[in-house]
Amino acid sequence: MSLKKQINGGNSYETERLLIRPISPEDGELIFKLYNSPKFIQYIGDRNIKSIADAEEYIKSRFLPQFERLGFGNYLVMTKDGNEKIGGVGIFEREGLDIVDIRILPAGRI
Repeated sequence: MSLKKQINGGNSYETERLLIRPISPEDGELIFKLYNSPKFIQYIGDRNIKSIADAEEYIKSRFLPQFERLGFGNYLVMTKDGNEKIGGVGIFEREGLDIVDIRILPAGRI
């Protein structure tokens, strides 16, 4: 898979089959589902997101500031055919790491 193009010169991208755009508060339901999956909690940790409203607030307080500060962060991955939200991919600055951390969360496999 290769990125076809950046959309409108911004932080959104597309491939032949996918759209990749920054996660927004409207994606709270997906974040709620992903962050409460047993594998997420096992391997990454419980983020104490107990409702969709909690997920929306988490996006506002954790994801959006990183985009504003660094220009990258957590992205929603969706199909072009049907606009189905299928997961997320994140590029994160992590304390203690000299490089960015990349995390892929496929919604269909949790």
